[in-house]
Amino acid sequence: MSKRDEDVKASPQYSVDKQSNEELQCLSGWQYVQLGKFVDLISGHHVMACYCNNQGVGTPYLTGPADFPDGVIQLTKYTTRPSAICDEGDILVTVKGSGVGSLALADKKYCISRQLMAVRVRSWDARFVYQLISSKRDFFSGAATGLIPGLSRGDILEKIIHVPVDPEEQVAIANALSDVDSLISSLESLITKKQAIKTATVQQLLTGRTRLPQFANYSNGRPKEMRQTELGRIPEDWVIKSFKDCVSSTQLGGNYANNESENQKPLIKMGNLGRGRIVLDKLEYVVGAVAERDRLRSGDVIFNTRNTLELVGKVAIWRGELPRAYFNSNLMRICFDSSVVSSGEFMNALLNTEFFISALASIATGTTSVAAIYTRDLMGLMLALPLPDEQVAIANVLSDIEAEIQSLELRLIKTRDIKQGMMYELLTGRNRLA
Repeated sequence: MSKRDEDVKASPQYSVDKQSNEELQCLSGWQYVQLGKFVDLISGHHVMACYCNNQGVGTPYLTGPADFPDGVIQLTKYTTRPSAICDEGDILVTVKGSGVGSLALADKKYCISRQLMAVRVRSWDARFVYQLISSKRDFFSGAATGLIPGLSRGDILEKIIHVPVDPEEQVAIANALSDVDSLISSLESLITKKQAIKTATVQQLLTGRTRLPQFANYSNGRPKEMRQTELGRIPEDWVIKSFKDCVSSTQLGGNYANNESENQKPLIKMGNLGRGRIVLDKLEYVVGAVAERDRLRSGDVIFNTRNTLELVGKVAIWRGELPRAYFNSNLMRICFDSSVVSSGEFMNALLNTEFFISALASIATGTTSVAAIYTRDLMGLMLALPLPDEQVAIANVLSDIEAEIQSLELRLIKTRDIKQGMMYELLTGRNRLA
């Protein structure tokens, strides 16, 4: 391509959006067009419940956005009386109720309910159109009106989009973004696999059903057996302790005013506790002075004393996710007796097992929306513990797996950010593929 051709390709032209009478900047080789001129629209139909099943009999049936969270189709229903059918490559749009405007790209034929419509692209690349619409937040949902949000056929067909005239450029853009989508999917699958491995490893090592090689036998080579106890079968060299026996001290956090205005005093609250890890998605900050005693230290095990009945008793460990942070009065820092517990990471894992989560649920008091676990009740719970050396070894194994998961999650975040940047550049024509 000559320098002159490159300049022509990159130079902006202008057209007018007839709906808004606004002048729209349009790159050479791109055009603003009404969606309805290049697509067909298939409305979904209701299927009676008596013709639906979840045993895989009949045609796969999609009823709404719950069947494609984040655009990923998760099939749960089938029907023996299909009505409206979408094709592979159709863009599915939620047109009624909660989640209006949510999208998915059909990977095969589906029967679709009246909550959905299928946008069938005639002459363009359907993957390109899907990526283009997905890149624009509220592209369809912004047009939804009424007490129960809904989209009409006109709301969809009259939308104006900005597309390359050359079909090959559409295909090239779609291919580039699809490659990144494939990488994202593979990372998500790998994370799910690693999490399943961790769950299975926790279940085996923290019950003693599987022993690490260095702890499986006595010094004379005799295998260590299991014994029956009040907590079930445990290794014969493990001990049973009350929670009180394991704890050296506890401390509730401070009662601080807080808001979302960022400062140097982030406050960890009950919403920041996941099962076993800290979640920083929604972070708030202390307003006013803080007490140094409420500052978190790396390795602190944090217990949620008040929450809903379902979530009270969450446990996580602070791994120094932020240079400085404090915790509030719905959380309790638990310090362990080093002669009994040698690893906070071990206790974090143990307190997040199904067995202990159930035990915590049994001592929670209150209503569905407001519940508490009192320290006196917590201290009475019983635990089966290996000796300190084995605790450390188990914690190291689990920490290695967790580090792999976190590394993959970080890579996933970066890959998603890369895709967002690519979408911004490629789907606006700001950056053209050769």
